[in-house]
Amino acid sequence: MLRKVGLPIILSIVFASFVFAQRIEFEGRYWMPELSGKAQVTESGLVGTEIDLVSDLGFEDQDFPEARITWSPGPRQKIRIALTQFDYDGDKVITRNINFNGETYPAGTRVLSDVELQYARFGWIWNFMPPEEVFKLGLMFEVKGFWIDAALDAPYTVPAISEREEVVVGLPTIGMTAELAPIPMFRLFGEVSGIPKNDYGYCLDAEGGIKVSPLPNVSILGGYRVLDVKGEDDENDDFARVKLDGVFFAGSVRF
Repeated sequence: MLRKVGLPIILSIVFASFVFAQRIEFEGRYWMPELSGKAQVTESGLVGTEIDLVSDLGFEDQDFPEARITWSPGPRQKIRIALTQFDYDGDKVITRNINFNGETYPAGTRVLSDVELQYARFGWIWNFMPPEEVFKLGLMFEVKGFWIDAALDAPYTVPAISEREEVVVGLPTIGMTAELAPIPMFRLFGEVSGIPKNDYGYCLDAEGGIKVSPLPNVSILGGYRVLDVKGEDDENDDFARVKLDGVFFAGSVRF
């Protein structure tokens, strides 16, 4: 679903930005996070197993790109859209019975697994400080969207077992941004956004780093980012939690 609407949204923002914006910035990122995560899915009365994505399914760390577009309609405002796609897969002989979405995968079964996650963000940032100030502090409102497609296949059993679960979630979040620019070409930045733990889970997305601008409209960035998301279904005690944390590098160009 997000894949179908993501490109039109991006193109619309780009068009509006060129027509109305004072400044638009394109940023490409490369993130190298470490993965940890667990999930449990119950179906048809069969209580799901708490599955560890790394130890049970053999998922390994992967690197991912991210695209961001930031539009500045005013000196203190920013509108930003970002899209990241994650894709993990595993191939492992499981060492215990696993119940997933109403099916049982017996111990000793070779399980091929795949989890695809698309993460979209649309946010508005208001800076409290005037543009000429060395230190800036901002309030950030975002709508975050998650599209998750998870599949577990055991093609070599008789009969073969295959289960897939797809989830689409959208939620509003609030956060803060900060920036310190002791000299024009050098900036320290940080931001955090999310929602606190509640009956449906929680979400935290935080990052900090350094931004260097060797040319007036060109920048290179580096830093560290943490994305920690958990969704819960109290009715079945089902949940899915994914935590990604690691360094990133990026480049941006402004017009």
